Amino acid sequence: MQKGKWSQRIRRIEKGKPGAEEGSALIFVICIMMVAVILSMSLLLALGRLLTIERQIPAKEQCRIMTDSISRLLNKELTKDEYQGIPEGRPEGEGLWDYAGAYIWGGGAAWPDYEEGRPGHDMDQARREFVLDSEGSSGWKEEAGEITIGLYWVNQTKEEWDPETSQEEHFYEAEIELHVDITVSLQGVSCTRKDIYYKVSDPENNSWKWSKWTERQ
Repeated sequence: MQKGKWSQRIRRIEKGKPGAEEGSALIFVICIMMVAVILSMSLLLALGRLLTIERQIPAKEQCRIMTDSISRLLNKELTKDEYQGIPEGRPEGEGLWDYAGAYIWGGGAAWPDYEEGRPGHDMDQARREFVLDSEGSSGWKEEAGEITIGLYWVNQTKEEWDPETSQEEHFYEAEIELHVDITVSLQGVSCTRKDIYYKVSDPENNSWKWSKWTERQ
């Protein structure tokens, strides 16, 4: 009987000794902590992506507003006046209106028109680019981003010039387009707007002008 009591007491002590339950509880706590850390990291990653998207939304909206504003300014500049006579490659001023009016047609090799597959008239040779940024423009702040304006012109009239027709008549009959690409890059986001201007001729008054722009998709 005495031996049985001691055996029961030993079993009770082993069953209730602190190492068994405390070890299980410690493992459980560690598992909970690991799950909490993983969830925290996932939340941080998700928040990081959301913050990036939130920062890009205003930048995209600013880009869109800037491209539309620049487009309106260029439209006002290019359509403000009529040109007298055909282009001869001699601009009277340094503005975009002077440049686009002087070198179209009469510029020759100075500004060739774009025609795919025609030697000397590919996009690299036909496109003219103007860039505004903090590196090349004094007073331009880096926070304002970068503005790129690309120009090229297309002669949709594919007929060869008839020597019996005067240069003036041939020019006024030609269907010429001026393509203007505006790209704004700001805070890692960029957007582009593409406009087309059409030559409107008035041969009776020996003049011509650019029509109002049409957005090109």
